[in-house]
Amino acid sequence: MVETVDQPKEKDTYVNTSEAGRLLGVSPRTVHYWIDKGYLKSWKTAGGHRRISLASINAQLKKQQVNLHDGGAKELTLLIVEDDSVFVDVYLGAIKSWGYPLRVVLADNGFQGLIRLGEEQPDVVITDLKMPAMDGFKMVRTITSTADYGDILLIAITSLSQQEIAERGGLPAGVEVFYKPPPMSRIRALIQEKGGFAF
Repeated sequence: MVETVDQPKEKDTYVNTSEAGRLLGVSPRTVHYWIDKGYLKSWKTAGGHRRISLASINAQLKKQQVNLHDGGAKELTLLIVEDDSVFVDVYLGAIKSWGYPLRVVLADNGFQGLIRLGEEQPDVVITDLKMPAMDGFKMVRTITSTADYGDILLIAITSLSQQEIAERGGLPAGVEVFYKPPPMSRIRALIQEKGGFAF
């Protein structure tokens, strides 16, 4: 792990969070997460802004290239938001059979989903739309209204018709919508593409 420091202790080039995210191909939120985990070296300005070491960014890029060269695949975190245990079992059974490096996190309503989203920083969210407490519509709109979550693959699974979805205000652009029962082969293809997993 690369240590996070309060000020630079050696000669190096430092970039801001947005530039670090662009270089690494991740969101600024992910950059902050990697700093907190010790994967990136940074220091904080007097104004409270992070400056990230270019050397540590290059080290991360090199590490990612080595993993790709070795045939290794980055683990994706998958958040499933579903209140019906039958469908949860369908997802878990299918995902296990794929053999991809996926870490699965569960929530049973939109409110819990947003909490888990903040805690786990998932790469993929699969959600039902009709749920108690907070439905999938509100959760998805909350996610898409936050710039930090722009790189998440959002998949909505529902028994509602297109007309019923439209009557509830529709869904933001970019959300993949499928109808129950979940078409696991199509969901697999999206996750495969997101993770760069071998076909």
